[in-house]
Amino acid sequence: MVTARPSSRPGASVAWLSRWSWFAAAAAAVPAGFAMGAARGAQLEPVARRLAPPAATGDEALAMGASVLAALVVLAGILLVVPLWALRRRHSRQVVRRSTASGQLQPDDLPAALLAAALWLTTAVAVALAVAVAQIGQPSADPELVASLSSGAGLTVGALTWAGSLATGVWAHRRARQVEPLEAVGVVRVEREADAEGPIPPIWTVLRVWAAGLVIEAVLGLGTYASGGSDANAGDYVSEWAYGVTVYPAVFAMLLLAALLVPARTRAAGLRVLADRRTRLSLLSVAIGVGLFFVVEPVGTVWLWVTAAVMAATALQLTSRGPQPWLGVALLLSYWYFGMTSDGDRAPAGEFALPSGLVGWGAVLVGTALTVREVVEHVRAHLGRVRSGVATP
Repeated sequence: MVTARPSSRPGASVAWLSRWSWFAAAAAAVPAGFAMGAARGAQLEPVARRLAPPAATGDEALAMGASVLAALVVLAGILLVVPLWALRRRHSRQVVRRSTASGQLQPDDLPAALLAAALWLTTAVAVALAVAVAQIGQPSADPELVASLSSGAGLTVGALTWAGSLATGVWAHRRARQVEPLEAVGVVRVEREADAEGPIPPIWTVLRVWAAGLVIEAVLGLGTYASGGSDANAGDYVSEWAYGVTVYPAVFAMLLLAALLVPARTRAAGLRVLADRRTRLSLLSVAIGVGLFFVVEPVGTVWLWVTAAVMAATALQLTSRGPQPWLGVALLLSYWYFGMTSDGDRAPAGEFALPSGLVGWGAVLVGTALTVREVVEHVRAHLGRVRSGVATP
């Protein structure tokens, strides 16, 4: 472990992560908004009609009144969110002042966490209510998508996303607004691993994310299999597990690499990953496999499966050469998503089924707990552990 400044490695600063986690909380409230609109839309119609312009009548009045009501909800949300955001920053500045004066990081995160919870909850309620109101008098462009989002499965994923975004936002805000300023003045130190420009890490470090994904997928797959009852087909679940730990993560890794190469801010990191010899060999192997598939289909199929397994295991070197911990966290969350959406064809296309029974829900809880644990450990390994008092050996 080495001591480094926040700017010494790609992605070390997390100031932006707090904002993006807040946006994630807002997006997570959309399913609840659709469900609220379907269940309570009729009760909101009289209010919407009162807000319509006098000249409007019928359906036009309802739609215009709903738009005005949705705008008022958004405005009220902004008027509540901005003071909470300012109070949280003010609290962190006070923590920095007290810590600087005492020479030790003050562990009083509870007020900041409470302010963050109020901020996240206010945002979620405002977004959900605005989405519910906006549906009044408006035909849905995609009724199947709305039904899927507002289903029990959609609401569950939304609630988990909101909780995860809150935890991420609390941590990122503390790191950016308290730890990093105190590190700059020498009150705390952050112990980090060597950066991505250093030597190639041990093979276990490279394979750790994939090994965790194997376990997460297996546990979540057990939950869906146990929920299948007498119709459960072991072959279907084994097949979904195989795709979930080979093809899906391999494709996801290629998409992540492509996403790194587009923005100017991350292009250097993407080029560093692409310059790795093993990354180029993996991409060349994909091209060879596609060619073999059209010439000798069985051989090409086997070649592509093996290549996908290797690419999934090494994540195209994204976890060793790319900015961390962001890419590793994205890969770990993708394994959780693939596992949660493995329903063994028990749900219509484009949807996924929630587990049933004690074993099914137990597997989901265990799989989610494993995912959270691996995400936390991955973040700690790459962003470092905070140590109070640099003078202390």
